[in-house]
Amino acid sequence: MTLLEEETKPPLKELSAAIKIGEERDLDIAVTHNDVIRPRPSPYAHVGSSVTDDVYAWGYNNSGQVGSGSTANQPIPRKVTSCLQNKIVTGIACGQMSSMAVVDNGEVYAWGYNGNGQLGLGSSGNQPTPCRIAALQGIRVEQVVCGYAHTLALTDEGGIYGWGANSYGQLGTGNKSNQSYPVQVSVDKER
Repeated sequence: MTLLEEETKPPLKELSAAIKIGEERDLDIAVTHNDVIRPRPSPYAHVGSSVTDDVYAWGYNNSGQVGSGSTANQPIPRKVTSCLQNKIVTGIACGQMSSMAVVDNGEVYAWGYNGNGQLGLGSSGNQPTPCRIAALQGIRVEQVVCGYAHTLALTDEGGIYGWGANSYGQLGTGNKSNQSYPVQVSVDKER
């Protein structure tokens, strides 16, 4: 961390004041590593992480995207616990009303709205707390990104997996069928 970052970082208790809540979106997600806040915007929530690599969330919560176990709106940052307790979060991503976290061992946890299977849990039911994506067992994910209602994951071996809405072929699977489980995307390396 540079001296400038050290001098300008907002303390966690001032995090909600540092990010305008509800201006054009109702939920953000942010992760801090070594006290540097990295927000992850979503149209419907705010999620973040602290110096201890914890995840915090706040905002609109109609589908459990805040990860608190309820659907009550959360007006101030609150630690997301459940399955993320004692895990080191290395990355987070948000879809329209869903949230994802990658932990240091490559596991992926998902929560929130799941109407298109974007959580990768094999169902379309909403998930109000973080849940490990069991279908990725044995696969080390390095990064996840979320679209409106789909998710893509990059593995440590360069593989790509996709799940969720696919009506426009956004998963890259060669069809337009939604996927409720992660599906490996075949990539033509000669292109």
